[in-house]
Amino acid sequence: MRYMKPALLFVIVLLMAQAAASQRAYFGKIVEVIDGKTFVIDLPTGRVTGVLPYIEVPEPDQALHQTVREHIGQLVTGKYAELRVVAMGADRLSGKLFINGIDISQQMLRDGAAWLMPMEMSGQPSAEYASYKSIESQAKAERRGVWGMVGLKPAWEWRAEKLERETREKQKLQAKMQATAAPSAAKPQYVTNSNDPAPGRPGRSPLPQSAAADMDAWADVYAGVGRESAGLLTHFDKQRNISVIATSNSFVNLASGNERHRLECRAFFGTRDLGGGSTDSIFLIGFRSISPDFQFSKMKSRLTVVADKQAIALGEPRGFLGQDFVGAHEIFYYKVSRQSMIKIANAKTLELKIDRFAGSLTSDSQALIKQLIDAAK
Repeated sequence: MRYMKPALLFVIVLLMAQAAASQRAYFGKIVEVIDGKTFVIDLPTGRVTGVLPYIEVPEPDQALHQTVREHIGQLVTGKYAELRVVAMGADRLSGKLFINGIDISQQMLRDGAAWLMPMEMSGQPSAEYASYKSIESQAKAERRGVWGMVGLKPAWEWRAEKLERETREKQKLQAKMQATAAPSAAKPQYVTNSNDPAPGRPGRSPLPQSAAADMDAWADVYAGVGRESAGLLTHFDKQRNISVIATSNSFVNLASGNERHRLECRAFFGTRDLGGGSTDSIFLIGFRSISPDFQFSKMKSRLTVVADKQAIALGEPRGFLGQDFVGAHEIFYYKVSRQSMIKIANAKTLELKIDRFAGSLTSDSQALIKQLIDAAK
C-alpha cells in the first residue's frame, strides 16, 4: 500500500472526527481570512479552512473583491466563533459561522458584501433561503456594496461567462492546431496514441472534441490517472488519531436516457483511536462528478446497489460542491456496513442506481474493494 496525499482524504477524516464527536458544531478562534468567504479557524484538533455557505462574493478580477475581503476580516479575525458544519469538502469545511450569536453569512448579505446563491445551486433549505433572501433584499433596496456597483454581476454569472470565453478560445486554438496538422492529399498522415484500439488506425486527436470528452479528461486529471497504480492507499492523521485506507482510482458510467455521467469512484475504510483500547470505524463509497452544471446536488441522490438482484439501499449522501473554470465539482459519500461492502465486492451481477441514473462497477473495482475489506480485518 502507498501513502495518499492528505487532501484526498480530508473529507473522510472529518467524517470520522465528526462521528466520534457526535456533533456538527465546532468552536475555535478565527486566525486568518483567505478571501471574502473563506477563513481559517483554530480548533482544539488543529487548524481547519472554512467557507461560508449559501453566499458568493466578488471574484479576484471583479470590483470590490479586496474591499469585501477586508470587511469580513474586520468582522471575524481574532474572534472566537462557532462553526456549524453544512458540508465537507476535499480540504475544507463549509459551515455557518456564528460570532456572538450573529450569522456571518447573513451579516455579509445585510452589508451588501455578498450575493445569495440561487436555492437550486446551493441546496439551502427553502425556509432558511427565504430568511436570507429577505435580508439581501434590504441591502439591495439600499444599494449597499455590490448593489451599488452598476454592471457588477454575481460571481457565478461572472464565472460562467469567463468559462464560456475560455471555451471559445480553446475551440479556436483546437481548430487552428487541427488545421495546421491537417494531412495533405499526397501523403496521408495518421495520429496514434495509447488509447487507439489498434496501431495504424486513424487516431483520435489528443485534444477533447466535445464538452463531455473535456469533462472526462479533467476527471482523469483530478483522479490521478497515470500517477496511481491499482491498489490501496493509506493516510494517518496524527492530530485526530484517524487512519484511512482507500482504493485507487476507478470510474463508473451512469446513464439516464441520453444523459450520461462518468464518476470517479473510491471505497474507504476509516478507523479512529478513541483511547482506552476502543476504536470507531466506518466504510464509505465516494464519488466525484465534474459536469457543466450541478447535477447530483440538485437531487436527493439516493444510492441503491443491486447485488445479485438484492437491493441495498444506502440512502442520501454527505458531500460538497464547488465550481471552477473546468466546471461544477460534486463530491459525495455514502456510509456502507461491512456486510453490505462484502456483498458488493463478491456480487456476480452488480448495478448502481443514483436516483434516475443507473450504471455498474467494473470487476476491477470490485477486486479493489475486496482488497480493502481484507486490509480492514
